[in-house]
Amino acid sequence: SSKLSGALPAIDGSALTGIADFKGFRARAVAGQSISSGTSTKVNYATELIDSDGWYNPTTSQFTPTTAGYYLIHADVRMGAMTSNGRCDIVIRVNAQETVSGGHNQTNSNDFAMVVTGIVYLDGNDYVDIVVNFNGGGTQTVSITNNTGGATDANFSGYFLGT
Repeated sequence: SSKLSGALPAIDGSALTGIADFKGFRARAVAGQSISSGTSTKVNYATELIDSDGWYNPTTSQFTPTTAGYYLIHADVRMGAMTSNGRCDIVIRVNAQETVSGGHNQTNSNDFAMVVTGIVYLDGNDYVDIVVNFNGGGTQTVSITNNTGGATDANFSGYFLGT
């Protein structure tokens, strides 16, 4: 876990003011998690990469900030091709209630990625997690690599914007 701090320089060389210290997290999913068609399944983002304030729990894959305010939440996940054409959705939940969702229709010929980003208000004891659902048949497996084989394609992050 790390904390970013310090003043950023302005174009004229002076320090910018009013920029808060970073408060947020980023986690990566575990490869190989099975997701069954037609079932909303919580994604296991168990690899914590950044957690400035200890608000992310990699065991439960939940973000529970203790500072009330607005947060930018982002999540993505990649899975293999479905057995038939279908709909794929990824959902940001606050206290187990669907809050923001993203998705698309998908053919069964390719693997697919789902992405969702939203701004949510959290009151200091709310928790955020991510679920996915698809209706293309079969069982899919979460992948953490992209076509180049490098960067991860299964992230969950949150950033405090302010009150």
